[in-house]
Amino acid sequence: MSDKVFETIKNKQCVDIHDRVTPLDFWVCILAFTFDLNFNVTYKIVKENNYIDILIDRFNYKDTTTREKIETIRSIINEFVNEKLKNQVNPTNKWEL
Repeated sequence: MSDKVFETIKNKQCVDIHDRVTPLDFWVCILAFTFDLNFNVTYKIVKENNYIDILIDRFNYKDTTTREKIETIRSIINEFVNEKLKNQVNPTNKWEL
């Protein structure tokens, strides 16, 4: 994974397509789309269905450094989703669009 892509995700931003260099950059770029979600219901669906973990767990990251970075990304994105849900305008269980 390139350093620029990893730093972008650590800054909770979507990855610029021109910054993608490695195959893993392309993969984590998809995960980073989470930072561009706009609706509370979408965050709720992502969390309830465990989508981030399911996507990350699809692959076996053999390289130790890569595995550590992926785990950092998992943590950043899941915390981001949890924070969005915690700060949502309508904290009830009802979905609003």
